[in-house]
Amino acid sequence: MRIKTIAPCRIDLAGGTLDIHPIFLLLPDACTVNLAININAEVEIEDADSDLIELSSIDSGISWSTTPRGGETAPPGLELAATVVNHLAPEGGLAVRIKSSSPTGAGIGASSALCVALVRALLARRREIMDEADFVQLCLDLEASVLGTPAGYQDFYASLNGGLQDIKYEPGKITATRLDADPQTLRKHILLAYTGKPHHSGLNNWEVYKRFIDGDRRVRSAFREIGYTAVQMAGALQTGEFDAVWSLLAREWGQRRKLWPGVSTPAIDSLIGAAEEAGGAGKACGAGGGGCVILWHDGTDDAISHLRKAVRTNDAEELDWQPAHTGCEIGNSDESA
Repeated sequence: MRIKTIAPCRIDLAGGTLDIHPIFLLLPDACTVNLAININAEVEIEDADSDLIELSSIDSGISWSTTPRGGETAPPGLELAATVVNHLAPEGGLAVRIKSSSPTGAGIGASSALCVALVRALLARRREIMDEADFVQLCLDLEASVLGTPAGYQDFYASLNGGLQDIKYEPGKITATRLDADPQTLRKHILLAYTGKPHHSGLNNWEVYKRFIDGDRRVRSAFREIGYTAVQMAGALQTGEFDAVWSLLAREWGQRRKLWPGVSTPAIDSLIGAAEEAGGAGKACGAGGGGCVILWHDGTDDAISHLRKAVRTNDAEELDWQPAHTGCEIGNSDESA
């Protein structure tokens, strides 16, 4: 049997980091607004001729074999895949091939997309069905065990469901709601730039997390404003008030920069400054510190040209993207094997 899965990454428009437990329980407003995009993680699994688990990363060219649930340490780049496979692989041999179209450390949830795609494929191989909440919790626990730091929920909902989502966090319940706004309108106003410097989401989030839990007043105040801004962002998108989005992005980023000095970099500041010069705004994706930057513009050729010049000046890269309207997709490819 051969099974293929594909899961989208995401850009977060507001409310990132609020998705980490128990931060969202300690704030009056806690939601995350994100959009799934067609930069994907892909997984293919099939029965192997041997009794080994054979893992291969198409991107890095790394391959590694181990016995089922052998417990050996996987090489760098395969740690998450090895952890997921070790937890869910059936008895007997299995060949696992993984691939991602995301740049390294882009801050768009690529590792979470991989986790979703791999868990989905392995559950299908086991002929098991898991409800959404349990599926997301399993993915989060597996990823956190590899990161060694707390992980957030938002990426998994984006990869699993696709579309533009408002993810709300309540005691005992997380609810992901599809917003009515047309994601293609967002596409017309957002240039996505990769700074070329990978970020480390676990490190950045851990520093902010510690400050929040320790009661740092500046961090807690910034998070309260981020939560309030995220609620407003969801409302603006639900009612189609796109003119308000750029100012909410600017407000979110202004508060996020207060969380920790490592959230921004000179390249991020320069790119966002270029967006502001063109009458727009910007914010770093995910935990910041590198990776991708959302640059909001008015959609005119002049604004786009100005931002592309800034991207080149900062040795960054513009990423081609489209909204992903569907989440993780699965198919049995025996027919084409």
